[in-house]
Amino acid sequence: MLSQRWVRVVGSAVGITGIASAISFVSTGLLYRLLPVEQAGTLALLFTLTETLILVGGLGQQSLIIRLYSRQPVGAYDWRHDLRLVTVVTLPLIGLCVLAAAVLYRFDALAILFLLVAAPMSAFLLNAGQVLNSQGLYGWGNVILRLPRGLLVIPALVMLAVPALQRIEIAIAAQVITFGLAGAITWALLKSRIGRGDLIMTLREIPQGLIFVASISSNLIADQVLGAVAGLRVPAAEFAALAAFTLMFNPFQVVQNVFSKVLVPEFARQDTTRLKRVIVISGIVCALFVLAAAVLMPIAAHVVFGGRYDWAAFLIVPLALANAFDLAEVIPRSYLMGKASGPVLNRFIGLQVGIALIGLAVGIPLIVSFGIIGVTTASAVIFALRLVVSYAVFLRHFHSR
Repeated sequence: MLSQRWVRVVGSAVGITGIASAISFVSTGLLYRLLPVEQAGTLALLFTLTETLILVGGLGQQSLIIRLYSRQPVGAYDWRHDLRLVTVVTLPLIGLCVLAAAVLYRFDALAILFLLVAAPMSAFLLNAGQVLNSQGLYGWGNVILRLPRGLLVIPALVMLAVPALQRIEIAIAAQVITFGLAGAITWALLKSRIGRGDLIMTLREIPQGLIFVASISSNLIADQVLGAVAGLRVPAAEFAALAAFTLMFNPFQVVQNVFSKVLVPEFARQDTTRLKRVIVISGIVCALFVLAAAVLMPIAAHVVFGGRYDWAAFLIVPLALANAFDLAEVIPRSYLMGKASGPVLNRFIGLQVGIALIGLAVGIPLIVSFGIIGVTTASAVIFALRLVVSYAVFLRHFHSR
């Protein structure tokens, strides 16, 4: 049964990814707790910008890879050729994005160095992870995305033991090194686990990735762009608080990310007639999640950050709602990405672009007027709209088959 396969595949991926994410959570949490609060805010902004730059400058190639690869038997594509091609095409644009960010935010040389390393390396890891996911190696595909931050746990623990090292310069230098290590580990993993097929991605196919940039535009606005805008408007100490509470919801983002990466290829290859039970269960889980977060998150955040960000606990409810809506949308979105026809997918993506524009129109004034609470409120609104639109398109397509 499909549902049993999902439980087995998703459970394995969540378990492996959960360990890597827990280590990443510890390393990032320690940095947000140990660094001077203004420096913690600056580091958090660099993390946010890295994620934004690779999604904009990456031209949607990570989604194109998984869509193309999932429609062929395992091992059909020459992954070495494809990763080289994607890197050559996207690297100049990512570099321009880094330059623009350096000018806009007036970063110093060390911050620019961080972005010059972190952005292209993150893009490579994202694309390589999708190659692994498309071949059914879901655990590894999700783990390598978290390797750079996970490996950062060692220098973070050293900082904990040696207070004199609790400086952003040390954190950035350590992160640059861990990106290099993560890249080497990922290449070795690809060589050992995936053969080289005869099919290759072509330069003519690269522009197809742009449609996937449009498809994630609303997600990009809610998760990264609004945060980047806030980085221009709010003090570093407030941005650190926003990043800290966002980090507290990271375990739920892990579940969402794993489900989405597993379900797109599974929907593409498997029968999808038994979805009602999965949809009902996901709705119940999301409702319980919001209630649990409202009760437990203030206590958990106090323990993790030593009370440093308790004053910003008002961020919890909108963050919980945004994450719940995001998780609930995984099923219809993954179904459409994996099985929808071209016209249906184009219509769906057009709606996503509309939501992104609404998100910007609502979010920027909220940030200007209310600061970090404006970010989380706008994010919750965007994810609520996404959920409604995704299910509307999904139900129409599913019942018309």
